[in-house]
Amino acid sequence: QLAFTRFCADRSFENREDLILPNFGGVTVLVTVISGLLALPAAMFLFPGQSVLFRVLLIACFVVLSNIWIATVFLSGMKQYKAILLLYALGYTITVLGALMLRFLDLDGLLLGFLLGQVTLLAGMLVLIVRGYPAESIVSFDMFGKKYLYPSLMLVGFFYNAGVWADKAMFWFYDGTGSDVIGPLRASLIYDIPVFLSYLSLIPGMAVFLVRMETDFVEYYSNFYDAVREGG
Repeated sequence: QLAFTRFCADRSFENREDLILPNFGGVTVLVTVISGLLALPAAMFLFPGQSVLFRVLLIACFVVLSNIWIATVFLSGMKQYKAILLLYALGYTITVLGALMLRFLDLDGLLLGFLLGQVTLLAGMLVLIVRGYPAESIVSFDMFGKKYLYPSLMLVGFFYNAGVWADKAMFWFYDGTGSDVIGPLRASLIYDIPVFLSYLSLIPGMAVFLVRMETDFVEYYSNFYDAVREGG
């Protein structure tokens, strides 16, 4: 995510935005293949008591979510915050309605409803990206060349997220605080709900922060940056 955002920002600065869409396609192909290869054996062997449909849906959800993360970072890096908000609202509305309508299928129905909403969300993002960055080709792997790749940003992103999720794993897998859900998946009632509520409480503050960044700070920063570059 971080390396690709840097790649997109650099190409925009160089006025070579025709390279962005093909490399987004390349990153998407790579993410789809890797996430699929990771999810396939995990779903097949770690959930022996579940139906084949459940395993297929689990694989599909993991692949789609992995691509949504890339698309979300891409759109946020390109400053399309309103589009992200509307697409997430649409996607999760379909998720909730789909899960309610398909709940007669039990767990498979709930997971299918979730997948329908996420596919809608990803499809909307892809439409925005393709419309916003036209190009002659669809897939390119230029980003992974030595000239454009930033391994340090990949390590930063990996270790940052590992640190963010470390406490969750401790609560989930410690017998005193965690409990089994499905297969190897675990949850922590005393931890997950308070953290979920805290995330909800952060949303208004994050919204105000983004608006201020986009209206006040960016304008001043752009003027300062242009002055430095142009000898002001």
